[in-house]
Amino acid sequence: MLIALLLAMLFGGGPQAGILPDVTKEIEQAIPDKARQKELVKLYEKMLEEDQVFQEERKSILEDLQKVNAQREGALSEMEASFSTLESKRRLKRETVLSQLFTLRSEMTEEEWDAVYNPVEEDSLPKNRM
Repeated sequence: MLIALLLAMLFGGGPQAGILPDVTKEIEQAIPDKARQKELVKLYEKMLEEDQVFQEERKSILEDLQKVNAQREGALSEMEASFSTLESKRRLKRETVLSQLFTLRSEMTEEEWDAVYNPVEEDSLPKNRM
């Protein structure tokens, strides 16, 4: 499951509204110790907040790009600067979230991690019909 999250973060992209599922309830259910539970939920909520900030920044950059694009005389350099900014923010977000995800994983036992991020059962996946 961790590998799937890593691959999605590294190679994913597009207009999705974030790639982090909200697992705060699962953390609360899987971690019996209230102090650890609170600490882990706080860490996870920080990840969600940073993802939301990135999504807002992304939206703003895309709106700016639309404005530049609407001007038929829009400078190519303005568009390139916006794309460069977007890509650097996306890269920083992924690096930050990955680091935090590894920290979260290191604070949990294997059983707790599996309880929070239930691995998908192979039988529940749709079969390839080709």
